[in-house]
Amino acid sequence: MIARRRYRDLKERLLYSEVVELRNAEGNVDELFYRIRLFNTNIKLVRLAESLLRKMGIGSRIYACRQPSVISDPRSRKIYVRRYRTLYHLVISRRENIVKFAGEIGFRIRRKREALENLLRKYNSEPT
Repeated sequence: MIARRRYRDLKERLLYSEVVELRNAEGNVDELFYRIRLFNTNIKLVRLAESLLRKMGIGSRIYACRQPSVISDPRSRKIYVRRYRTLYHLVISRRENIVKFAGEIGFRIRRKREALENLLRKYNSEPT
């Protein structure tokens, strides 16, 4: 029984560290729409992140959008064709969820951390 609990705790910590790295690599702060977004094409990873955030008391929603299959490089004007995949967005909105995300998880990358701090300042400057 104790071994199972330790295994489950270790598994939770490993999953949490994956979500932390996901937010650093593929997350951003959308100050215009007052939200934090995590992006990935793997729905299992996005659902895992959503469930771990839920366990921490942070509400979020998953949205899906199709990526264009043809993109062009604005500098070289080359056209690239890629597989048509669905991109999943995990969106954290609402003041209490963003404040909790900032306090418990946050971002390691400076520009993302500063954007999150700016968003929190915007929330604090508005009347409730």
